[in-house]
Parts: sequence; structure tokens; C-alpha cells
Amino acid sequence: MAIFITLENSDGDILAPAIDIVHIQKLFRGTDEGHYLRFIADDIDFSCNQYQLPFARAEFEALKARVQNPEEQKELDKILGYCRKGEELQRAYLKFYGDRY
Repeated sequence: MAIFITLENSDGDILAPAIDIVHIQKLFRGTDEGHYLRFIADDIDFSCNQYQLPFARAEFEALKARVQNPEEQKELDKILGYCRKGEELQRAYLKFYGDRY
């Protein structure tokens, strides 16, 4: 299963092309660290607003420091890029859509 990630404005307009992750979401569930990653999963949707993005980015960066797999590193780099871009925009939301169907 995959998780599709978009960067959107408050009207739901897409600000950057959707990306998908298929390798790293298994690392999110069950973590006791932080406040964001534990809520991202294949079977549910999740979003962060522009004020939450720096904190979510810090959790992704901490995870990236521990990950050795190149595919997982690549997916984390994509997410981190979207976090940084969203932090620069007004009323931006990073949305994670679980591919539950």
C-alpha cells in the first residue's frame, strides 16, 4: 500500500505535484517519539498546517538520521522538501492520504 502526499492551500488547491511513498510508512506506526509520525498510516488521512510543519519536519529529519535504506532515504528527502516548501507558503497544508482501498 502507498500513502499519497500533497501540498495544498486552504482551498484544497494543489501547490505541488502529488508524491507517493511505499517504503517508509511502516516506520511511522508504533513510534513513541514525537507527535506527528505516529498518526500517518496506510489506512487513514492526516494533515499538518504551516505552523505544525517545522515540528513534523524535525521528526522526519530525526527518522532520516536513523534510516540506512536508500529507498527510504529518498522518500524522506521528498517529504522533507515538501515540508520546507510548505513552511515558506501562506496557509499551506501537507496532506497524507492513505491508500486504503
